[in-house]
Amino acid sequence: MYMGDYIQIEKQVSKFEYIISSVSTGTTVKAVIDTDKREIELPNSWKNENPHACSFLRPQNSKVLCILNREKMITTMFLPYP
Repeated sequence: MYMGDYIQIEKQVSKFEYIISSVSTGTTVKAVIDTDKREIELPNSWKNENPHACSFLRPQNSKVLCILNREKMITTMFLPYP
């Protein structure tokens, strides 16, 4: 899976581990939240304004941060955030 893939959460394995799948390919992987990002909360206001955004994105200043562990699955990348 790559940044930009449309993913869905299949199930939560533990507080910081999920089974996710790529909607386009059907590929299933375990996703782990980075240890240094586990305390980053998702503001309700951002969630309400972006209801279709990936559950693993968090606004950080002027950027949006993917909190998944890059060694375990996806490279952590920054995206422009208005």
